[in-house]
Amino acid sequence: MKRIIPSLILTFGLLSGTAQIQVPNGGFEAWTYENITLTFPPYHSISNNLAASEGEAPNVTPVAGPNGGEAVHLEAIVIAGDTMAGIMGIGSFFPNDPGAAWAGQPDSLKLWLRYDIHSGDNALLAFHFFANGAQIGANQLFFLTGTNDSWHTETFAVTPLATASDSIGVLIVAGDFNSATPGTWLEIDSMGFVGGDPLPNAGFGTVDSTGYSDPEGWLSPNYFAALLDATPIATQSSDAAEGTAALRIETVASQTDNGLDTSGYVFLAQEIGDNGPEGGVPVPAGAEMPIKLRGQYQYHPVGNDTAIAYLVMTRYDQSLGQRDTVGEYGIPLPSAATYTGFEILTPLSAEADSFMLAFGSSDFEGDLSASEIGIGSWLLIDDLQFDTTAQDTSTSGLFAPHTVMNLRVYPNPASEQLTVTGQFADTKELDLRLLDLHGREWLAMTWNTTAQPEVELDVEHLPTGYYVLTCRDLQSGAVFWQKVLHQ
Repeated sequence: MKRIIPSLILTFGLLSGTAQIQVPNGGFEAWTYENITLTFPPYHSISNNLAASEGEAPNVTPVAGPNGGEAVHLEAIVIAGDTMAGIMGIGSFFPNDPGAAWAGQPDSLKLWLRYDIHSGDNALLAFHFFANGAQIGANQLFFLTGTNDSWHTETFAVTPLATASDSIGVLIVAGDFNSATPGTWLEIDSMGFVGGDPLPNAGFGTVDSTGYSDPEGWLSPNYFAALLDATPIATQSSDAAEGTAALRIETVASQTDNGLDTSGYVFLAQEIGDNGPEGGVPVPAGAEMPIKLRGQYQYHPVGNDTAIAYLVMTRYDQSLGQRDTVGEYGIPLPSAATYTGFEILTPLSAEADSFMLAFGSSDFEGDLSASEIGIGSWLLIDDLQFDTTAQDTSTSGLFAPHTVMNLRVYPNPASEQLTVTGQFADTKELDLRLLDLHGREWLAMTWNTTAQPEVELDVEHLPTGYYVLTCRDLQSGAVFWQKVLHQ
C-alpha cells in the first residue's frame, strides 16, 4: 500500500457545523456484489487470473449459447501496456502433459462458434492426444480468421491417430499469442469430436466462480482478495456513526513480485492505475469550492500505525486541453476508540469539477519492516460530506467554525530553526503545533503575536523527515497549515 499514494500535504483539525453536501455514497449504505469467473473445469488454464493481477476485468467469461445454454467468450484485451489474448485450456502444451480423461480415435471436430478476428490476427483451437501418459500423433491445430458473428457450426478434419487416446489436452486462444489485437473475440459452444467420448464440459456450462462486495462507486482490493480466496479488505460494518452502515478497512499482508506489501485502502475514483487512483468522479453540485471535507472515523491501530485520508480535487482546462490539480491534501487519522470527527481543509486555487478520495488503514508512507505498519489495523469511515460555507449555522455547538489565515514559514527545508511570521491587525493568541506524519506532536506553544511578531522553533533535535506545522487562532478559529521538511 505504501507504493500507491505519493507524499502527502498533511493537516488535522476539528469539524465545523456548516452547510453540507453529501459525498456520493459517503454514508456507505449502498453496496454492490460482483461475480468473478475463475475457471470452466477442467479448463483450469485461463487468462482471467493474469488479467486480475494487473487490475483488468476477466477476458474469459460465460455468455448465452445458441441452444439455450451457456457458451464461453474469449477476448483479447490490453493489459499492462501490452495486449493479452483470451486463453483457456486443459493441461499444458509447454511441456506437453495429459490433461483430462478422454477415450477415442477422432476423425473430425465439430462445434458451434462465432467470432470477430481483427485484420492480421487469428484465433486458435489446439488439441493433443495421449495414451498411457505419452503423446500420440502431432498436435491438431485449427486457425480462425475473419468475421462470422452469427452462431453457426463448423467441422474440422482431424489427422487419424495410430492408436486410441485415453486423455486429451486442449488450448483455445482468441488472438495471436505474440501480436493479438485488442477486441478480437471468439465464442464457442457444444464442442466435440466425431469418433470418441464427449469432451468434458463441452457446453461450458460448469463454471467455478467467486464474488466480492464493494461500496457502490468505490474501489478496493476486494477483487484480488476474492481471486486468492482471502479475507476481504473492505467490508460493510453495522457500527455506523450515521444511518445503518459504515465502511471498515483492515490492513493485511500480501506477497507481490516485489516482496511483502500491504493492502488496506479504498478509493473513490474510476480505476487504480500503476501510480495510484486515476480518473476522478464529478464534484457534487454546489461543492465546487468547498471549505473542507468532513467525516467521522474510528481507528484501532496495531503498534505505531496511523490511518490516513487523502483528497485530490481537479479541474479540466478547456483552453489547454488538460486536467489541473487545484487542491491536494491528506491528513493522518490517529487512534480513536469511538467515532471522532475529522476534516480535510480545502483552500482550492480554482473551482473543481472532479475529485478523488482515498482512505487507508495504515500509513501509506510507512515501512512494514520498521513496524510502522501494523498488520490487523482497522479503520471505520462514515458520514462523508463537503462543507461549503465558512459560517457555523448549527446549534449543536459541537464543532467550531474557522477560516484560513496567512503565515510565512521559512526556511523550508529546515535543519536547525524554523521561523514563523505574519502580519496581524490586532493582538492574537495562536496555538502552534508541529506534527509528524503519524500525527505525533513534537512541538506545541501558545504564540502571542503582540509580544512576538515572529517565532523561531528549534528543530535541530528532531528526526529527519516531513512534518506538518499547524496554527489556530484561539479566538476566531482561523487556521494555517504547511508541510515542512527537516533535513
